[in-house]
Amino acid sequence: MWLPVLRPKIQRNRLQNSFAEYLRSGLVILALAFLPSACRNSAAEPAGNRVTFATALPLFPASADPSAILNGLDQRSAIVRSLSKRFEIVPLARLDEKVLSGSTLILAQPRGLAGDEHVAIDNWVRAGGRALIFTDPELVWPSELPLGDPRRAPPIGLLDPLLSHWGLDLDAPAMNDDGPVQRIMVGKFSVAVAWAGQWRTRSGRCKIESLGLIANCHVGKGQVLLVADADLLDQRLWLATGADNESAILHLVSRVASSGQDQTMVRDGT
Repeated sequence: MWLPVLRPKIQRNRLQNSFAEYLRSGLVILALAFLPSACRNSAAEPAGNRVTFATALPLFPASADPSAILNGLDQRSAIVRSLSKRFEIVPLARLDEKVLSGSTLILAQPRGLAGDEHVAIDNWVRAGGRALIFTDPELVWPSELPLGDPRRAPPIGLLDPLLSHWGLDLDAPAMNDDGPVQRIMVGKFSVAVAWAGQWRTRSGRCKIESLGLIANCHVGKGQVLLVADADLLDQRLWLATGADNESAILHLVSRVASSGQDQTMVRDGT
């Protein structure tokens, strides 16, 4: 099983500080912040789709009752707000087959999952579940919380048992003097990533796309799209680069969700 190597704290602080400075390119951010999102009319709006969302990233408010999480638009991240216009968003603290039933799962740089949670995801996908997974071998997301604080998202992805079971390896990015930010095409969208990983597959069930950024896997009766970067969910990166991250993410979610609708139509004979 491939396991990424933690880099020294000094180097990680340097990388995160560098990334934070990049995001503070003030004039660009201020100018773009007042532009309407290019993705507002770019994605279909499947009605009645339930999306379960598990993440350690600061995409939801750290402390709020369920009604505030679901209805307090000012408290949620930009991507969650956008998704909530198209889907019913249900944040999860713990994963099991029952809570995943009837939903599309988004798993974004989650905390370390228990063994039974890994098993539940695998069983649920093999039975026809659909998931979009963001796992990052070198998370750069700036945070005011100190390293080691349990409220921080893990600096490396912690899904290796599940990935290995599906025949996938996630390579860490090669560090270079060009900095963390890179542009990659995801379909028709130009996406900004930060120290993105790269997928390798040992299984014919998985197809690698977008220069290794995405793995498209058919596991049993289900489908999983895996993205080798979680920083692309950070709105500050979109604003600093003018990239199409939001549109690309919405496209990926709709792509996975619609695959489940197609399977339902086939089973129903429609």
